Amino acid sequence: MQKVTLGPKTILSNIHINHDLVIPPGFLYHTIAVTIDGVRKYVTIAFHNTDDMKFTSAVSSAENLLYGGKLLDKLFTAAPERFNSKTVFPDCTSASLWNAKLFSAQKSMSESFKDTVEMVSFLDLQGLNVLDTQSELYSMDNLVALKDCSGILEYRKQLTELYKK
Repeated sequence: MQKVTLGPKTILSNIHINHDLVIPPGFLYHTIAVTIDGVRKYVTIAFHNTDDMKFTSAVSSAENLLYGGKLLDKLFTAAPERFNSKTVFPDCTSASLWNAKLFSAQKSMSESFKDTVEMVSFLDLQGLNVLDTQSELYSMDNLVALKDCSGILEYRKQLTELYKK
């Protein structure tokens, strides 16, 4: 059994937890099955209840966008090799949370969730693990095109079976 600490105003949707985690509060976490180069992977998104997904700024000012109630600059400072304006907003003419490439694809839902929780923890400079800097990052805009509907339904069936046990 995993030890999970869950704060207030937190929503978990389509999540599989297989690690001990302290989950930053106030976020909606949702895992999506995607197909990348013919391979099914999973991406967990996380957005805070105060985030304005559509607020847009110039890419040159992207560090001033608010994510999780914090300036995106906090994430850029905490893990600059993975998160910076070039990796998060490549080839973008404007910056918003909708097109911010913040989330990585992983082989399993539990690994995807863990990676996203660790990324969100960096907002409070509490991330203890070094994030995988080699993983390609995806935005909500990307995920709309990459979603794997049959994969989503298949995993929901698996979750239902897990809960029955």
